[in-house]
This record gives sequence, C-alpha cells and structure tokens, in this order.
Amino acid sequence: MNSFRSFCILLALDLCCVGSVSTADQMMLPDCDKAVFESGPKFLRGPDCTIAWVDNNDRQTIVWAQVTDELEEASLHQIGGEYPVLTSSHLPDLIDVDQDGWLDLMTFTPVAQVNGTFDIFFYDPFANQFKHAEPVWGHTLERDELGFIVATGRSGPGWVSRFYDATNAAMTAMFEIRPYGLVEAGGQFGTRCDLSLGYQKPLRVEDLSALHQIPDADALVAYYCDDEPEAVGSGRTVFLQEDPTITDRVPSNTVFYCVLEGGAHAVTITNGPHSMFYAYGPLGGTPELELSRPHNLVDIRFKDSVGQSGSGDITFTNGTYKYVAYFSYEASDAGHSAITNAPSSPFPNIADAGGLVVYNGGDTTAPIFQKSCILERSYDGIFVPSGGQ
Repeated sequence: MNSFRSFCILLALDLCCVGSVSTADQMMLPDCDKAVFESGPKFLRGPDCTIAWVDNNDRQTIVWAQVTDELEEASLHQIGGEYPVLTSSHLPDLIDVDQDGWLDLMTFTPVAQVNGTFDIFFYDPFANQFKHAEPVWGHTLERDELGFIVATGRSGPGWVSRFYDATNAAMTAMFEIRPYGLVEAGGQFGTRCDLSLGYQKPLRVEDLSALHQIPDADALVAYYCDDEPEAVGSGRTVFLQEDPTITDRVPSNTVFYCVLEGGAHAVTITNGPHSMFYAYGPLGGTPELELSRPHNLVDIRFKDSVGQSGSGDITFTNGTYKYVAYFSYEASDAGHSAITNAPSSPFPNIADAGGLVVYNGGDTTAPIFQKSCILERSYDGIFVPSGGQ
C-alpha cells in the first residue's frame, strides 16, 4: 500500500500544514464554522478560530479573534511563518471586492444605531499578503453597474451615497450624492440631490459630464436620489456580500479539494493526527458520503519526473468500492513551451489537472464514476507544491 515516500508525506501533514507554515498553537484552533459563539449587542464573542478557503488552486487560511471593546477597529496582523490574525467585531465575508480574481476580506463594525464602518483587506497575490484599505462609513455596500462601490449611510434625517473606486488595494472616494429638502410649488415638501466631490463645493452635473469625470451622471443622480435608500439594491446595483455558490470555504486541515465539473459537487480530503477523512457532497450542503481511515489504510501514490511533471492519487477503500482522487501537473506543454500559472505560485510554469474516479470491484478499467476538477476551484497540498498561506 503506502510507500516510504507516502509515509513521509503523511508525517509532513501531521507536523505542518502543507503549503504553509504555522505555529502549533494556531494549528490546534477550531474551524470557525465549528466554534460556539455568543452574539453580543455590538460584537461577536467566541474563541479564536480559523477560516480557510480555496482560491486559484491555493488554500488560504487566517485566524479570527474577537475584539475586546465594541468600538475597537478591525485590524489584521501578518507575521512571517504564521497565519494572518484578523481581529474584528464579526466574522468576515470573502468577496472579490476589486474584481481582480482573488477573494478579499470584508468586515463590518457597528458604531451608531444604523451606521458603522466597513473594513476591506485586499489580497495581493504577488506579495501573498492582505492590505487594509481606508475604512468606509455607512450601513450598506453595493456595486454599481459602472463598477463603483457605493456606500450608503444615514446622515441626520437623510442619507448620503458615496462612490468609491476599488482598485490598487484601496477604496478611493470619487464623489457622493446627497439629498436635501425643499418646498416645491403649492407648499409641498420635496427632495433634490446634489452630486459633489465629497465635502468640496458642489459641481453641476452637466459640468462633470462634460469633463467625463463621472459617466452617466444624470442617471446616477436620478437613481440614487430616492427617499427610501433601502430600495437601492434593485435594478443597477448588487449588494456586496459573500456568494456561497462560488466561494469555496474548506476546513483548515484540507489537503485536497476539488469542485467537480458541473459545479454542483465537491470532494474534500482532510488530515488529522491519526486519520485522513474523505467527504463528497453538494456545495454548501451535507456530505453524501464521509469516510474516515487511519493513515496506514489510505493509499497515497506519487510519481515525479525531476520536478517538470508529476502525478499522484490518494485512495479510500469502502468495502468493494475505491474512491480515487488524483492530481497531476506539467511544467511545459508538448512543445516544451512554458505554461504560466497563478502569479503567487513559486512554480509559475505548472499546469494542473485533477479529478475523482470511483471503482467497484477489482476492475480498474471500468470506473462507475469519473469527473474532472474545475481547475480554478481545486487545491492539492499533497502532490503539487503550493505557495499560499
């Protein structure tokens, strides 16, 4: 069954998290989705815990810690050799805020009865670090169809909508739409809105449009000048919140993860002190099959060709059934041309492939199930070197 190389792999999995280096204390923390929390009036109370997810063939992991004061600002500490530690009022959402293809962290800290601050930590794949943007004030964040991030917040009896450019790991304030009351003909009370550059002198919409500083300015004012800001969120905007159908959260001890073609099911393999665990089921749902096997009953095979290519598989046996998760990589194509992978990878010329095959009985030529991984939503920490957290 297991070769000496496989034994070394298993030993390494026990001693550290594959693709990352962390302290022993951090490795002993529970996953946040398994921790017990107490909801306070302003912030969540609970133990330190880990949050892990798969992003662009890599597994990212952070530690979440509760704040000690209701007005404590969110912060993130990153020390080499350890998981980043996020201290915040509530657990973060995983959202690609700047739409660069990598998930960022977003938290909300309640401050007043309605408003609070949104803290966004942009992930930089080249530095393999998160960058804390300037906090944004309001009670709702949305993405406008023009690409602006819109923060809506109460301002006295009214509200204000501020528009931000979310590029270069920053939230840059561009302009705002603020209503004010007026008495119309016949003594009726009405509302108008000004479009201005923050707290600077208001500029006429036609001036801004002529300078091409704000595209579609008239439509923006017409849409956001609404006396019911809660209604903003239909039509041209979408709320900025985590989408569980495209966010691959995983246990922090995951060593293999694969969303199978079709995007409805995934296979997850995790490693424990004495056993390995296999789970297959719908995304975000209850697993349809779970297996737990001691290390010596899990068959891990690895084939390597001087780092240029490699393949391997890990097999769980359940009666007459064998569940084989496999992964392979090639550093160059058939013509020996370099293949470029994710920018954060220490092995930038790797093309990955993987999948799940199921056999029943001794015939390995006729699988009863076979599907490939969706590459960008898969992770292998056993067979392919990884450069993530």
